[in-house]
Amino acid sequence: MTSASGVQWYHGQVNPRRPSAVDLLRHLERSNCRECRLPTCMAFAAAVVRGERQLRDCPRLTPEAFASLQAQFGAEMDAPRSEPLPAESYGRELMTALMARTSEVNLGDAATRLGGELKESRLAIRCLGRIFELDSAGQLYSQCHVNPWVHAPLLSYVLDGAGAEPTGEWVLFRELRHAQDWILFFDHRCEAELRRIADVDPLLFLDLLQIFGGQPLTDPGDGSFAPNARVIHPLPKLPILVSYWPAEDTFGSKLTLFFDRTAERNLSADYIYRLVGGLVEMLRKILRRHTAQPA
Repeated sequence: MTSASGVQWYHGQVNPRRPSAVDLLRHLERSNCRECRLPTCMAFAAAVVRGERQLRDCPRLTPEAFASLQAQFGAEMDAPRSEPLPAESYGRELMTALMARTSEVNLGDAATRLGGELKESRLAIRCLGRIFELDSAGQLYSQCHVNPWVHAPLLSYVLDGAGAEPTGEWVLFRELRHAQDWILFFDHRCEAELRRIADVDPLLFLDLLQIFGGQPLTDPGDGSFAPNARVIHPLPKLPILVSYWPAEDTFGSKLTLFFDRTAERNLSADYIYRLVGGLVEMLRKILRRHTAQPA
């Protein structure tokens, strides 16, 4: 029921607003079990806020948690949003939920687990070749501009990363367990775009990978990787193998990205996609400054 002033009423109580992703997350198990087919509980909470999922879609939500949410927000828990949340608002919801969880993390323990360093009260960690410092409120500090495609993946890495040590077993993005929903985006916006950037100036491209800790592959194996393949570290425990074959004679160029088998234990597939997208943007901007051709 809606009053003349536009305030919604449920069960005799005023409901002044829809629940936020943070509100929902506080009542979820936060085990990131993925039984709802979303990568994290935070992603599920955001989907509920957008009206794309309902609380009953969480197989681990307890009756007590559901009753508590119903008491606070009433019918909003089951009613889909009449209009989808704008992408910009969704981004804010996502960041708000991630940042709210940071207060629950021991940054010293996270530094040890994830290859970072505790500097006074902040966690210093290298991401995409730059040092960022994270405080307990989820704020990032750096000498460079903090972009969403850095902030969100880095927060997810700190909040949910297991700190698994890379094994050196390389797999394609599509072979990651939960990458199915992101494969087409990844192929088009990450690998294809990165290959196009590399084609502008192949030698400069390989040199630029050093910004991200790029090192030659120590064991090229059976020839599956390009002779000049590089291993970069956009996050300390998330190595990526960049295998780039420049165009030669009648053969076109080819670029393939490989990930360590442990990648998803340290960062979920959707955030890996976002992080590589950030890498593409950074390289595109650098090449624009150093070449006459648009990247």
